[in-house]
Amino acid sequence: MILERCQTLSARIAEKKKLEQSVTQIRRYRKVRDAITQHKVLFTPLHGVSTALREAGVKTSEVPAGIAPALAAVAAARGTFLQSAESIINPAAFAAAPFAQSLTSAADELEAALLAAWQRHVATKVPPANRDVLDALASAFPREVRTIRQGGERVDRLRQILPDSVEQVREMEREAAVLQQAWGQLGGGEVPAPVLAFLKAAATPAGAGLDLLTEVVRSWLEEHKIVRSFAIRVAGSVQ
Repeated sequence: MILERCQTLSARIAEKKKLEQSVTQIRRYRKVRDAITQHKVLFTPLHGVSTALREAGVKTSEVPAGIAPALAAVAAARGTFLQSAESIINPAAFAAAPFAQSLTSAADELEAALLAAWQRHVATKVPPANRDVLDALASAFPREVRTIRQGGERVDRLRQILPDSVEQVREMEREAAVLQQAWGQLGGGEVPAPVLAFLKAAATPAGAGLDLLTEVVRSWLEEHKIVRSFAIRVAGSVQ
């Protein structure tokens, strides 16, 4: 009787240990599953952005160097898993924390590279809109300057958002075209070309060169009583 009870107890203990082991494995599996799912959520929209930029003809940089460790980690994990599916829940075979960290770093670097490429593209489409230059022009051309400012604000909002479709790229380009048109409509579109070139150059960080300040430009600035809104300064050394 006692022997039978001992055998039953021993069987129950073994079953309990097996269940505890199964619970531990399930927890490890869920932890790894959740980590991989989380990083899929990170990379899926970035893949959409990359595809949209490429299909829209936006030039992007080469794959960032920081992506290489993540690719190596994924390849290693896949190889280990193919050899033994249980390796994914074996801490000795699969280090979940370093794996997750490499993917997080890769996602951050990829997002930064895509954002830089997007903002470079926007810069090629949008005329500069220095606030001081617009302030100088506001008294003579209030309606046009208001349109330029509003258009600039819309483009700036789009500049900060990575596009996930070709249509979003085209939306920014349409807004940029409207902004370019607004510059061309200063004074009813009758601003002389040399004056418009001077104003656009003055709105850039480098400013307008003296060669752009022709007699035609100076006369136009005096006529519109804004000549004193512009000043000459020494440019930094050109490397």
